[in-house]
Amino acid sequence: MLDFKEPKITDKPWVDQCLSHAHSMNCEYTFGNIFVWRTAYVTRICHYKDFLLIRYGRGADIAYSPPVGTGDFADAVRVYSRTRQKMVSLCACWV
Repeated sequence: MLDFKEPKITDKPWVDQCLSHAHSMNCEYTFGNIFVWRTAYVTRICHYKDFLLIRYGRGADIAYSPPVGTGDFADAVRVYSRTRQKMVSLCACWV
């Protein structure tokens, strides 16, 4: 089971390490934005192996970002799909 939690300033080092593999200028992939918008978007993060997993929303209105980091990307996607069965079709587009 994945342990999603509210981002804390102490998460910055490992989150930045994972985000360094994103090779993206997307503002979603900066610790500052994840941290600052955590309340408005109900952002939760999880450290899975060498990946950052991000969840937004609450109740039935939950979205997930693709795993960011290094290692077995397909494994990280499979873990997401076990967390939320309805994500299976979404995860297929990330692989």
